[in-house]
Amino acid sequence: MFAGGEPAGAERRSGRFGGWKTFPEMCAKMKKESDFVETVSGDREVTFATDRTVIAVDWQTYDEVARLLEEAIGEAGYYNGSVMVKRPAFEGTLTATLIVYRTGVRLAGEGVPPISDVVPVWWEFETVNTEGDEVLNDFAFQPLRRALLARG
Repeated sequence: MFAGGEPAGAERRSGRFGGWKTFPEMCAKMKKESDFVETVSGDREVTFATDRTVIAVDWQTYDEVARLLEEAIGEAGYYNGSVMVKRPAFEGTLTATLIVYRTGVRLAGEGVPPISDVVPVWWEFETVNTEGDEVLNDFAFQPLRRALLARG
């Protein structure tokens, strides 16, 4: 509730899905009403794909991102950077700041102890389709974490 009542022209919606019966109905209505344009760092506009597609990130993509991330982390206990993966329908870029935990003690002549956990401080997975439009995706950090730990 806004001080002084609802803003002019605002529709009052209540209930679990803002007055719509189902979540898909709410999403469909929102897609019709909105046009996604995002200003990044104040210097460029990114327009999302007009077909409103959402890229479903598959396990092969998570595995590839985990492999690239493991290489980029190296021996560090902290990571701040980006890795990019190319797939047939899109390019994805993970930009992240991570705290890396390792098990065991590193002995002389042995390799780096395996990663035992990774905690995101901040992350973003950006996807761009073959036409160069940014496309929404369903990337989540937990599947990436599992793929990264499985590599240990």
